[in-house]
Parts: sequence; structure tokens; C-alpha cells
Amino acid sequence: MPKDEISILDGATFVVSDSHGDVEAGPDQVQGLFFRDTRFLSRWVLTVDGERPDVLSVENTKYFEAQFFLYPPTGTIYENPYLSVIRKRKVGDGFHEDVTVLNHRSEPLSVEIRLEAGADFADLFEVKDALEKKGETYREVREGELVLGYRREGFVRETRISASGHPEISKDGFRFRLELAPQSEWNTCIDVCPVLGDEVWSSSTATIPTWRARTWPSRWTSGSQRRRPSPPIPTRLSTSTAGASSTSPLFASTRSSSRASRYQRPACPGS
Repeated sequence: MPKDEISILDGATFVVSDSHGDVEAGPDQVQGLFFRDTRFLSRWVLTVDGERPDVLSVENTKYFEAQFFLYPPTGTIYENPYLSVIRKRKVGDGFHEDVTVLNHRSEPLSVEIRLEAGADFADLFEVKDALEKKGETYREVREGELVLGYRREGFVRETRISASGHPEISKDGFRFRLELAPQSEWNTCIDVCPVLGDEVWSSSTATIPTWRARTWPSRWTSGSQRRRPSPPIPTRLSTSTAGASSTSPLFASTRSSSRASRYQRPACPGS
């Protein structure tokens, strides 16, 4: 696996992304959300005002969870970032992602956050051998969710994606138009759930078989802003420390010994 790729897993379910937390899989690239040997998400890209943010650090000390600390480039080394973006991701039967945006300025800030999504539904053999996928894929917005689907005769697979915060949803993904108060933060919660037939799976139902979901889980609470007391402003990492985030004492943590507690539905920030 390339050094800049980050993987998290639970059993046979795993997510592979780059160090930004983005997924940009090609036919022969093992990136994406894989569930039951099928790639249910092959594109997952976050932008801030149309640009991909830079990487400050990555926390990947737990095999089922990763955090990506990002900031929009300022164009100069003499100016600290005015904004931070944190992506916290957990995998189960699907994955859950919390996105937090922090305004470090003492004035209001208008920001557009976009998340582009796509799925090719390639199986592991098709990914490994770069085989062409038969059948047809489709995209649609259905009841407040983005649905990515694959159909071949009577065989159907889907990925359903929902987000809090009242985003604009299109066939390409989600758009959040934010008006951030000074020294404040905003949050959204996102669920990416594989669908096999009439069974919908999610990251919050991955541990105990009796918890496995047969219906779409209840929606998360709305995205929100809340005032923050003077948040710390991130500074650029030197070359000697930029790649050492996973072993840094700042992000050190102990692996949980309880799978059940690990998969309790996380509280949506701002709820």
C-alpha cells in the first residue's frame, strides 16, 4: 500500500483513502469502501470553496477509526490558516463520518463545503485484474438521500448516503453553504450504508448480529454551529514532524478492548 494511503477496517469491511481522507479510485486502484468483497464507494472527495485542503496531520492509531486534520492553503508560509476541517471516520458495515469546520477568525466567514460521491461496485477480482464491469450503474436523489446503484438483470446493489445539516443534494454529492460566526464551529454527520437486496447495513450495527439493520436507520440531528472559546489556531508542521502524526504523543490513544462499546452510535456533534 502506498505510504500516503490510510486504511481502516472491521472484519472483511474496510475503507482505503489517501491522507486527505479522499477516495479517488481507478479501475485498478484499491481505494474505497469495500463490503462483502464489493466496492460500494469509489469516489469520496471533500473540497473547501472548490479547492482540496492541505493535510496538517492524520490520526490512525485505531484500526477501525481515522481522523484527518486539514486546512485550506493560504498561499504563503507567513500566514496561519483561517479555517480548519476535521474528518473523523469509523468503519463497520459501512462507515460513519463526522465533519467539523472551525472558523479561527474574529469575523464572520462564508464557506462552501462539497462532498463528491461515486460508486463503481467493482468486486475484488475486477479491481485486481482491471476488468470491465458489466451491467449498469445509476444515481438518484431519493427521500433526502443520495443513492448510488448497480443493476444487472435481477441483481441489485446500492449505496445510500445521508447527511445532517440540510445540505443541497445532487446526483454528484452534497453541498453545504456555511455562514460561520466568529470563533465558531459547524458540524455534520454522514452515514454511508451498503444495501444488499432489502437489507441496509450501517457502521452503527456492525458488532452484534442481532443489531444488524433491516431498515434505514433514523436520521441524524441537523448540522449545527456553536460558539467556541478562542480555538487554537493550527500552525504548519515542519518536514520532520508532518509525517509522524500516527506516533505522536499528541494523538496517542489506547485501542479499545470492547467491540460493543466501539460501535455504539456516536453522538452527532452539535446534537
